Amino acid sequence: MNEMNLKKELNERFKNIRFYDDLFSDINDIIKKSGNTASFLKKFMTNLNLLNEFKDMAPLKKSNIFESLKGSSNLYSMRIKMQANIRILYSIDSNGTILLYGFYERGGKQKTNYKNAIPIAQERYKESIK
Repeated sequence: MNEMNLKKELNERFKNIRFYDDLFSDINDIIKKSGNTASFLKKFMTNLNLLNEFKDMAPLKKSNIFESLKGSSNLYSMRIKMQANIRILYSIDSNGTILLYGFYERGGKQKTNYKNAIPIAQERYKESIK
């Protein structure tokens, strides 16, 4: 699925979720690296449905998929479990949910290091509210 079709489908399907424009490039890169477009999109859509349903309660209701990032106010992580785990950082504010940044999580059983991802997500959030 190309970037424009994905953007159109997501915006039509999830009216209460906004998508930062560069997120579509992130997702496109993830899809290319995953080698399994259909599996990624299916899991991503499932997680978006859960996020749309639970909103800011998602980390409490589905803690195996969503988490609130400690030390980063109003920033959350969505986990898409594949051979290599994928993370999508998002925020929830008075205008709803906005997905900001997607990246591959490092492998193994180590805890995810958000050190590089958080500043990107925070900058994108600031740009989105201008």
